[in-house]
Parts: sequence; structure tokens; C-alpha cells
Amino acid sequence: MKRFLILLCCCFAAPLWAQTVEVKKADIERLLLEWQAGMPIREELVGLGYAGANLEVAVTHVRRINSDPVIIGYVADLVIDAYENPKDIAVQANGFILPLVDRGMGHLPTSELVYFYKVEQAILGALPLRNCGQLVTGRLSSERYSRTVAAAASKLNTPALKEYYRLQHKAARLGVTRQAKHLSDQRRDQVEAMIQQGVEQQLQGHKDAKKLTRALKDPARANTTQACVLSRLYVQEALAQTGADLRDTMIFLSMP
Repeated sequence: MKRFLILLCCCFAAPLWAQTVEVKKADIERLLLEWQAGMPIREELVGLGYAGANLEVAVTHVRRINSDPVIIGYVADLVIDAYENPKDIAVQANGFILPLVDRGMGHLPTSELVYFYKVEQAILGALPLRNCGQLVTGRLSSERYSRTVAAAASKLNTPALKEYYRLQHKAARLGVTRQAKHLSDQRRDQVEAMIQQGVEQQLQGHKDAKKLTRALKDPARANTTQACVLSRLYVQEALAQTGADLRDTMIFLSMP
């Protein structure tokens, strides 16, 4: 499940770069900071349901992560690379920050990963079944995805939200210099089978056990309600692991 973040979506026009004789990293960093400072972040967050202490925490987080010198330097390097190699420009559908979070997440200590996914579990549990199912099956556009999860995150208690954002920021910084952690194919299959077996046990006695079990074994055929129910059970089972299994399960969940 993807993680919520107010994304830094910088749009740069290649024709403008072609008119520039020299691109200096310091100038790009300055422009990025100026652009970020002019964004109506507070208004956007209020529109998503943030208020009171949670609003202040969210505003601080967005400004901090979007002005972090390590992250800004990384984005500036991407701009310079695109300027020097315009034919290789790749569209960043999820912005520049979320891929960094994805890459860095598996490098967090197990205790922090567990906390992070417990918060994600709370967010997933707070969503209506239909929205939850659309989210976990990838049936939401990037914009609707961000807005849906943001609205749920805005209802978290303030300490949880603050720590959740701290971990996102930490993972993003790690993602600048590190590649995503992966399990071996064999270990990934073992972890996935272990979680699936636990979910099947949880389904025993469920009123829709047969339908949910079929959906678990063939996710492509699951409807949105089934996908949501199974995803909630999946995260619950992952968090129930211990020792080395817990560590590998957290890495498994964090793999892009």
C-alpha cells in the first residue's frame, strides 16, 4: 500500500531549458525553494480536513520535507540531468518525493517500520469499504489517492500523525542515497505464503469466508469490498509476526 504524502510535483518545460546557456545547481535549488514557499499548503490541507494541531503538524511536515536540503539537492540533480539529456526525461507520475520514501522505507529499524504500518493500518481501517478497496487495488488516480488517504490521515491523533510524518521524512532522506531493500525470491515467496496462511486462518468463521478465500487466492477477481477486507487482514497478520519473520515481513510490505 502506498504511503500518503503531499507530493512535490515540479513541472519543468524542456523548451525553456533549451534557452538556458548554463544550469547551476544552486540556482535550481533556490527556484525550487521559492516555488515551494509560494504554494498554498495550508489552504490545501484545510480542504482535506486538517484542523487544529493536526493542521499545524501537516503544514510543518510538508514545508520541511519539500525544503530539506538533501531532498532539494536530489531534485535539482534530476533537473540538471533532464536538461543535459532531454530525450531521457521520464514523467514522475507520483512526484519526486514518494519514490524516495518507497526506496528508503526498508532501511528503517524494525520498530519504526512496525509503528509506521500500525498507523497505515489505522488509516486503512478508517476508510469507507469502497474507497479502501479502490485504494488497495490501484483504482484511484494519483490525485484521488492522495486526497482520499490524506482525509483519513487528518483524523489521526496528533502524536501519531507527527511520528508518521517523521518516519516519512526519514525514509525520503534515506531514499536519496540508498536503493530499495528487497528479499530474495525464495524468501519473498515464503513471507507471502506465511501471511496468506495466517489470513486464511483468520477467515475461518467469517460470514463470507468462501468468497474471501477465493478472492485471496485470485486477487484479480476480488471486488472492492473483498479487496479492502483482505488488505486489512493482510496488514494485521503481517504485524503479528515476530523475530526475523517480522523484520522480513516489514521489508516485504515496504517493497515498491
